[in-house]
Amino acid sequence: MFYSPKPAALRDRDFSQWIFGALIPLVYLVIELGFHYQLINITAETVNDDTLSGLEFWGRVISGFGLGLTIYRLSLAKLTNKLLSLTLCLVGGIIVMWNVQRELTQHLVDSANTEDKIASVALSVLATQAAEGGLKTLKGQPLVSAEITSFEKKLVKALFPAAALHSDDRTEQINAWLDQVPANPAAIYPTYFTPENAFKNLIVPPMAIGLSVFFGILNLSLLLSFFVEVVHEKYRVVSRAVILSLMILISTQPTQGGIISDGYESAMRSGLWKNDPALAVLVEWSGLASPAWGSVSRFASKTLLGSYSFGKPRWIGI
Repeated sequence: MFYSPKPAALRDRDFSQWIFGALIPLVYLVIELGFHYQLINITAETVNDDTLSGLEFWGRVISGFGLGLTIYRLSLAKLTNKLLSLTLCLVGGIIVMWNVQRELTQHLVDSANTEDKIASVALSVLATQAAEGGLKTLKGQPLVSAEITSFEKKLVKALFPAAALHSDDRTEQINAWLDQVPANPAAIYPTYFTPENAFKNLIVPPMAIGLSVFFGILNLSLLLSFFVEVVHEKYRVVSRAVILSLMILISTQPTQGGIISDGYESAMRSGLWKNDPALAVLVEWSGLASPAWGSVSRFASKTLLGSYSFGKPRWIGI
């Protein structure tokens, strides 16, 4: 038998480095991906303010963990007291993301006029018909393909109200869409449905979904680069940049199977970017990146997390 010594970098990795560099990020990714799947399931329906508060709570906390892990891996991973460093990064990440998401939500609410909020009521009701391929633009283009998966249908339902908020000829377009709905839309409004609630239902999904998939991809790239660094530590910066670029490339391949469709491009996109660029970024990033990770998210949620619902903790009030 011949002895083959391990690479120096592999020998020098102590147990704690594997815990902080691989195990903890892996646990975070399972939670983030599971939350992402449940998030799309929940936001595919119009929900009450209490459910929205639960989504906001978990979205802020989990994305805060993602930010904290990123800061730790990029700058503090080599400090001696790893537990203290990681704890400080996680706490700081949660504080930052909590306030960023709160302020962004408030900005989007404050920037919306009364007409936007009233339009959000009709758009929320129309989301199911949009996801089923039953709506067409004034130019006769379908909003989505009839061949999309059930996961993509839920994603379309979650993102459609935001994507269509500033459609060309909005009033005429919404009225035309309402005429395409088989049932009387007013008959299916939930009792808690108000313009304020509908507009928040419009804002929260693209924000929470977009940030969730972003931090998932970012930390996945850092986790994969960790295993490269085990053997080739001198290529740390290069491996991180290459793997992250590859993850983003995979996640942003355009398809016609979701909200980013020909109908969106021709009748909704320009108005959304002109009137609300922040919302446009969230809608397009969520619409492009989420389908690429749908199967992985479903596995994390159903198999690894037992379909945990991420409901609002009773002791939290936000």
